Amino acid sequence: LSRPVADLLKRNASHLTAVTLSGNRMSQNTVNRIFRALQLCRALDELSICRNNLSKACVNSLARLLRVTRSIRKLTLNQSLQDIASLRAISEALKINTSLTELRLGEMEEGQYRCLFEALTVNETLKHLELTSCNINSGNAESLAEALEKNKGLRDLELTYCHIDDGSAEALARGLGKNSTLETIDLKRNPVTVRGVTAFCRMLRKNNTLKKALFCEVEGTEQERTSLSFQMAQDKGYSRILMTWAEPDIPPLSAAVALPAESPTELHLTNAAELNESNICALLENLATNMHIKVLSVEIGAQHSETTDALCSTLALNRTLLRLEVAIANDNSDSGLFAKVAKVLIINETLSELQLKSSEISLSSLKSIAFMLSKNTTITKLELDVARRFGTKRMAIISRAMTKNKTVVNFAVAYDTRVNRVSYRIFSAVRRNTGFLNMAVRFLTQQRLDRQAAVAFEALSKNASLLPQVMKVTKKTEEETKAAAFSAKSYIQSNYLRLAGVVRESVVCHPGTGTQIDALNHECWCAIASYLKISDVVLE
Repeated sequence: LSRPVADLLKRNASHLTAVTLSGNRMSQNTVNRIFRALQLCRALDELSICRNNLSKACVNSLARLLRVTRSIRKLTLNQSLQDIASLRAISEALKINTSLTELRLGEMEEGQYRCLFEALTVNETLKHLELTSCNINSGNAESLAEALEKNKGLRDLELTYCHIDDGSAEALARGLGKNSTLETIDLKRNPVTVRGVTAFCRMLRKNNTLKKALFCEVEGTEQERTSLSFQMAQDKGYSRILMTWAEPDIPPLSAAVALPAESPTELHLTNAAELNESNICALLENLATNMHIKVLSVEIGAQHSETTDALCSTLALNRTLLRLEVAIANDNSDSGLFAKVAKVLIINETLSELQLKSSEISLSSLKSIAFMLSKNTTITKLELDVARRFGTKRMAIISRAMTKNKTVVNFAVAYDTRVNRVSYRIFSAVRRNTGFLNMAVRFLTQQRLDRQAAVAFEALSKNASLLPQVMKVTKKTEEETKAAAFSAKSYIQSNYLRLAGVVRESVVCHPGTGTQIDALNHECWCAIASYLKISDVVLE
């Protein structure tokens, strides 16, 4: 098997961009041969190796690949490094590598990871590091803290399920006090209490770069949580620290949402059903006019009708939310929560991602969601996380709406759908929308400058899915992509009549006594075209 696979990789070396090896039972010689073949893949962008126990020879081949590659940006090594010696080989390669921007090392063997953290003090290219389910307490936390003091490249650090206690959190906070580049640190699913979060609050006084520190359940008595809320308010922690909120947090959090200088960028109310309803409603009222929060997640109790109304009012007024996650235990009434949310989203023009989570969705809510899909022009991702499987007839309601939708490129349910004409209808709609999006991307990148591509670009130019897709394809920054979008709009204005199919090359008029239209200068044509769309001209 090793020789055919290696030959296949070599034949596709000029354009192969991603390779995944997961849970394979191939011999170590086979894996080693594959790694050697990957050294010839100059376009390889992403390499993922999961649940493969790599031998010393394989790790050395992988390390050699990392030293010579100029293309690999994403590397995943989950459950694949057998010992610290393997980690040391990868770490040494990391000191030399200049292409890697994302590294995921999940579930490594317990031990001292100092060699990896020392590499972070040298490497300035790596932007995202994930160490899920690795033991980062005591000595490892101190080593990581020392690395964070010196590191100049990392932007995101994910440390979920890493056994980080208060002492480890305090060590990380000390390191971040001298860090000037990290923007996000994820410490969810770790046993951090009020003491650890307080250390992060104090750290924020020195660190102006960190944008988000994520915690989960923070244990503490009512008095301790009240004291923490005062500390958070004093250090403006509500703008940068996210955790499961307690009752004392809601008033100061609401005040932070109302102040642009202290507003967070995400608001998670996953336990709203357990908190005072009037305080939650006041918080949502402040969110209605907030211009900074992009993500909202909220769980509402079935009996909390005031919270439901406040949420709907907020969605009708807010103009900056990009992602919405709404959860309820059971949405089985005719006037359910999801039905009300869907009706409001018909007129919302900014939301691009929607997740609805419940054990069941009523027929009325499902019809409202379908109607919203047929009218909404901004949602690109829809997740229906429902425990109870939809019947074919109910899924058909969604599928018929999807045939009218032009923007959803990612549709998901919580279970595998049955393969039939209903699921195929949804698949076809998503494929059509994805093709339309890719056509707009090709116009923006000047790969296709015709009427069809221009129409696609015009239709999606204000859609939240366009710029991220362009950034993914071109590897450009957000600023560069926005500049390219502006240039594409200017190109349409400058070449409107040709792109619309009115003329083949340019406007030429018969000679006359007065000023003819072909005498208009470029600025005049652009001014006229700014009021028009390519689709305004209907071709026979």
